[in-house]
Amino acid sequence: VPTTAPHQEQLQIQPKAKTQGDKKPAKKPKRNSKKPRQANKQLQQTSQTQQQPKQPKQPKQPKQPKQPKQPKQPKQPKQPKQPKQPKQPKQPKEKPAKIPGMPRRPRAAYMFYKEQNIVTVSFANPTLAYGDRLRILGAQWKLLSPADRNVYTQQAVEDLKRYRQEMAVFRATNPTNTTTTTSTTATTAASPTPP
Repeated sequence: VPTTAPHQEQLQIQPKAKTQGDKKPAKKPKRNSKKPRQANKQLQQTSQTQQQPKQPKQPKQPKQPKQPKQPKQPKQPKQPKQPKQPKQPKQPKEKPAKIPGMPRRPRAAYMFYKEQNIVTVSFANPTLAYGDRLRILGAQWKLLSPADRNVYTQQAVEDLKRYRQEMAVFRATNPTNTTTTTSTTATTAASPTPP
């Protein structure tokens, strides 16, 4: 004998099959456990304030009157600037007067090397300035070996001998014209440095 009525069998609802589009219900946010503690503290504070009697307010102290400002001292007038004195022009250094008939000073070994090689350097580098050509000659002079320099040092020693002989004759003929020229030695003429 069927226990359920026929109309009840038709009303039974079958459970729906889960699909991929179904979403889980959102979880309820957790209650903040700190809030009730804060509320309890506030209640305790309010109960304490209610129990304590209110103290009477102290009367406000009267404000002290402001001191009058001191008058500002008048500024002293600025002194007029003194006009700058014009700069004096530099006086040119006095060169020693040339004595006629005085022999030419001796030349260094590098000067003889420069006279012989400046033409070749100028032809090799026509676009360079004269100062750049002298720098090239100085670099070449430093690279020369002692044997190659010996030729120019001998010329410098001979030129020094020539200067001493001519100077002795000049002093013999002109005893009144005494000069304070510094005579170079043979060692400095033999091993000079380029300019």
